[in-house]
Amino acid sequence: MSLRTRINGFTAWVNLRLSPTGHFMHNILTDLLKGYNMKVLLESLTGRPLEKLQSFDGLTQQQKTTRVEWIVKELKHANIIPKDTYVDSRMFAMRCADQVFDLLWCLVCHDIWFVWERSEFLQQAEGQMLTSKPFSWTPPPPPPKTPTLKTEKSMLSGFGSKSLIQTPITSPEEVR
Repeated sequence: MSLRTRINGFTAWVNLRLSPTGHFMHNILTDLLKGYNMKVLLESLTGRPLEKLQSFDGLTQQQKTTRVEWIVKELKHANIIPKDTYVDSRMFAMRCADQVFDLLWCLVCHDIWFVWERSEFLQQAEGQMLTSKPFSWTPPPPPPKTPTLKTEKSMLSGFGSKSLIQTPITSPEEVR
């Protein structure tokens, strides 16, 4: 497949993905690391805002490389790309077509899987059933963290089950 065909295909997919936000790209290789384009794409995939990542304008090559490392880490953390996926951050920041297309292909595969998982629901014959639950390209946010319980053994541990005490572990953030 020619380079122009891949650029057009991935640009069309990204524009479809970004259409609810109003951000559009003309060339995926040149526009992806400009302005807030990458941030908006990541937010559309993860479903949550990314305060750490901002505009790529005015950054040095090393800063862009660091941002790409953050992006890959965030995508792995959100289980959008497999944990064993390797992206050469330096080459990606330099807009190496192979690195950019490999990562974009992982994102396209995730989108295909996301729709496939919901395909049975989307094939409902009854219109009322289909429209009863809104469909979104953005996955739901992760559930809130629940406090974990820590079991402490007391000095009375040999005297039955009443001797076990469960106390919730509080993080330093919750103490404030």
